[in-house]
Amino acid sequence: MENEVEVYKGVLSVAQKESDLIAKFTEKEVVEKMFLFAPVEIDNWKEEKKEMFLKKTVVEIAHDQNLTECFDSNEGKLSIMNAVQKSCSSGLQIGGKHVFLVPQGRTLNDGRKVTEARYSIKADGYFALLCGGEKPILRNLRWNRVYKSDQCSIDAGAGEVEHKISISGDRGEFIGCWVQVEKINGQKEVYYFDKKKINQWRSSAKTQKIWDQWYEEMSEQACIRHACYRYEQAKDLISQALYGDEEKEEKITNEEAISEALEPKVDLDEKEEDDF
Repeated sequence: MENEVEVYKGVLSVAQKESDLIAKFTEKEVVEKMFLFAPVEIDNWKEEKKEMFLKKTVVEIAHDQNLTECFDSNEGKLSIMNAVQKSCSSGLQIGGKHVFLVPQGRTLNDGRKVTEARYSIKADGYFALLCGGEKPILRNLRWNRVYKSDQCSIDAGAGEVEHKISISGDRGEFIGCWVQVEKINGQKEVYYFDKKKINQWRSSAKTQKIWDQWYEEMSEQACIRHACYRYEQAKDLISQALYGDEEKEEKITNEEAISEALEPKVDLDEKEEDDF
């Protein structure tokens, strides 16, 4: 932890004021550090675009009163830094329709209580991450909430879903969510998660206040995350399989390589705690 704080010591001293944050995050050293792990298509952005992206990000953070306590400790400040770096690496904007930061408290081994920022990708963020950009790894990503009065049928073998939304006015209670993933080769996968499964995820989440306020939105986000988890984790490997490595000038096109990349190192349902 001390080593990580040392790396970011120039940024950890920033005040919460918007002007100070912008001044610090637009320094050349910091800009380079934030985009250090960005893929080529993002790293190739002009410096002005990178600075504008960072400026917009820190303005959102500065105005988010929910994150105020994150600036009270080095751990909290570091969590902000890590979140901004994730944003720069993915091209997903914090505070917009792609990503939001959730304050989360935890107790350290020394007994201190700190508040940290948890990086959380929204539904539209997953679409942008996997289907957007110059090198998408999915052709399309569709999803919808299902209510009791709707008519919904799923053909898991074909990866197709037929969802007729009730227009009677009252769709009834929310009962689940389906997610359809369409690969670049046109092959489709469809997943359905019922309310029982969703509530299991909710019970292990550390964002109960958010769930209480936005239950259906969080349910939708959790379903998309679970359906897309393998693709999110293997994005770089799949991209190389589809488009090749620009540095090595090689391309892997066989399905076996993509299938291997999709083998999850950690099963999302078996993690001790979830972070949505």
